[in-house]
Amino acid sequence: MLKKFNQLTMKKVNPNKKICRKPQGYCYWTKERCWEEAKKYDRRVDFHKKASSAYSSAHRNKWLDEICSHMISLNKPDGYWTKERCWEEAKKYNSRTDFQKKASSPYATAHRNKWLDEICSHMESARKPNGFWTKERCRKEAIKYKSRNKFSRGSRGAYASANRNGWLDEICGHIISPQNLILT
Repeated sequence: MLKKFNQLTMKKVNPNKKICRKPQGYCYWTKERCWEEAKKYDRRVDFHKKASSAYSSAHRNKWLDEICSHMISLNKPDGYWTKERCWEEAKKYNSRTDFQKKASSPYATAHRNKWLDEICSHMESARKPNGFWTKERCRKEAIKYKSRNKFSRGSRGAYASANRNGWLDEICGHIISPQNLILT
């Protein structure tokens, strides 16, 4: 009898033809409830963060576009990021890293279309040229740090160059490592 009851309840359908797996045959997030919940928000991201179960139900049942039609769309239409618009956006930043972090869509478009070198020509290069990290420059950089770990994290290029060229022990001579301390 219980088996037959379970089969019947699993086949019960709500008005929106969503199969319910709860014993009472009732699903809370109907299309109407999702709609009512979605009306409280202006952006999909807010709807998703603050009413995730309603958002998930709407997404799973393919109602999301319909019930979010009143919301503000932050996405630009396809083809929006032309070379000129990417150039204008890139002018707001002083480094490629800032451009990439703060304007990811125009950055990605410029990268995909191989415009980055041209539209980022006004930006400072964070990368040092080959041969920049001489032994003396590495030594001056290493003096700023009290541990090799901090040196490696704070100045990756100098650390890598010193390590690659075998200068690390020499330029880090001022650093006292815990293993070398003798307690008296």
